[in-house]
Amino acid sequence: MARPKKKEPTTELERLRLEVYRLRVENELFKKVKALVQAREARERMIGLKSSKN
Repeated sequence: MARPKKKEPTTELERLRLEVYRLRVENELFKKVKALVQAREARERMIGLKSSKN
């Protein structure tokens, strides 16, 4: 099933609003990825600390 074509912005203001929206969504995605990476690194550090104590 093909996605319906999106209506192109008709004015410069609509185009800029759409770009701002896309950039905000992209920024939120990057923040979530960063948090996941930091959590994984913290877990790996904890595993490393636990194994070195034994």
